[in-house]
Amino acid sequence: MNLAHVSSRHARIVLLVLALVCLAAAGVRIWLAAAHNRLTLYNWNFADYTFRYAVYSPYRDGVPMDEMWLDFWPYPAVAYAEEQLILDRPIRYYTREGGAFVPAGTIPAGTSVLFGGKYGENYRGYGFFSWPTYWKGWRYVKPFASADGEMHGLDPDTFYFVPLRDLHAAVHTFFSTDIPGKYFRNTWDTPIGRRKAEYSLLFQCDALQYAGGIWRSADFYYPSFDVVTAVLLVCSGAALAGYAVLRVRARKRA
Repeated sequence: MNLAHVSSRHARIVLLVLALVCLAAAGVRIWLAAAHNRLTLYNWNFADYTFRYAVYSPYRDGVPMDEMWLDFWPYPAVAYAEEQLILDRPIRYYTREGGAFVPAGTIPAGTSVLFGGKYGENYRGYGFFSWPTYWKGWRYVKPFASADGEMHGLDPDTFYFVPLRDLHAAVHTFFSTDIPGKYFRNTWDTPIGRRKAEYSLLFQCDALQYAGGIWRSADFYYPSFDVVTAVLLVCSGAALAGYAVLRVRARKRA
């Protein structure tokens, strides 16, 4: 048995598998970005928004989150009476100090929170209706008020940073109750419809900013082609090139 031939064959197999895996990973990333954007960017009829706030652009101007004026949108809130939601998962709140996120408090799973807030209406900046931040996967919002009045060490009038996945879990729980049917037309009978409805709550502030030509948040829109995807494609190309070179050499020796 020619050990060099066997070694070359194994190397070709490894390179081919590597090329296919990298190519598949790049394809999955592009598909996931397109699917996300379809559920966010294309989930809104921006023609319905006749107002424009291109003058005040705190995100575009790089204003720090704690210095922003976040009550500038005179958009009618929706009253939700005294609806309560029992959280299936905890919601963690953070402050940002010295370039790091510092835990400030946690509303534990099983807590009954006021969906409409302490004033009985769900306004932007409270609960689900968070503002985007400069960091992907982090939202800026005032904490839910607990039905029993316990704030778990959090200030109800202070904005905190919250992991997007925590809010998404709460929104998912919300659409598992009978509350949405009281206020919205049911469009979440299918998995795609369910995800669109969840994103409509999660990214409402993002959509309004996009409609106003102010800013496009990283949570609202995923680039279809980014650095990681480019690296995967380059690795795939390099592996295919190596495979081709070894294949040509093997044929010359045959």
